[in-house]
Amino acid sequence: MKRSDLLSQIALGEDSSRQFKADVKKADSLASEMAAFANTDGMILSGHADPISDLLSMEPAA
Repeated sequence: MKRSDLLSQIALGEDSSRQFKADVKKADSLASEMAAFANTDGMILSGHADPISDLLSMEPAA
């Protein structure tokens, strides 16, 4: 996925097909969500609490 595509997805926010996870504490719960999202072509974005500023500060890939 291109950086611009990822930023576009993040800008759309969470909904029934897109979830943001800043901190994963319950592996079983995440596994269930991942299975459900895989069956619906959804996505789970995990990482930092502020993904937009983190992405904007990254160096572009060569």
